[in-house]
Amino acid sequence: MIQRFLEVKSSERVDPRLDAAFGLALYALSLLTALAATRAQETMLGRLAIRSMVEARITLAYLAKRDDAKLWNQWRVYGAGQVKLAFLKAQEAVGDQPAFYDPEELHALANEDMWEEFLDIDLGHWTKSNLRWMATEADEKDLYDRFYGWSSSFVHAQWGAIRDTDFVTCHNPLHRLHRIPRAVARKQASVEADAVELANGMLDLLDTLYGGETGVRRLTRDPDRSSQPTDANKAEPPAAASTAA
Repeated sequence: MIQRFLEVKSSERVDPRLDAAFGLALYALSLLTALAATRAQETMLGRLAIRSMVEARITLAYLAKRDDAKLWNQWRVYGAGQVKLAFLKAQEAVGDQPAFYDPEELHALANEDMWEEFLDIDLGHWTKSNLRWMATEADEKDLYDRFYGWSSSFVHAQWGAIRDTDFVTCHNPLHRLHRIPRAVARKQASVEADAVELANGMLDLLDTLYGGETGVRRLTRDPDRSSQPTDANKAEPPAAASTAA
């Protein structure tokens, strides 16, 4: 992918189309690489990554289908505006700053394309709509329906995700099958196959936008490696009662 980028890039100007197309695909691959390197694809973090990959895939599909120079630039300017907003909030904050970002770095990013004084901050969605609408417009509604809902539950810390990860049913027959905390978060089915599917779809889009004599190489998986949890880690039915706890 990097080789293809170097083949098609131009040093004459900032190219929002080029940066967005390759940037979204690279971001998805970075998420997948982080999952594989840490084996986090079998944890709740895998679901957080899938949620981000779904949004990156739908965003790229929407931009690629419209393929409008103003829209590519609109996406980029919106993102820069969010960096500016984070920097301004950091300047206004009282007390210790969050450890995960550097205000000087935010300032540099916000001023990279233009002085921040000329950079607007949009508090809404960059398309004035939402991801579901974008998915429909980009013919990715099926992907949205398959991946978005359950992965978003983990992002928003909703009860279903919490129950699935950190609680188990008490099997004491004198109790009423209430939930009790797990000592360790449940090992879950791997998201590896889903992450590969999402990433390869983005590489397909990249080839459509910046195709060459040969396509960007696709990701493959080891067919012998199981992506399912072991029996000991499978989610038990909520009302199952077999042995006393």
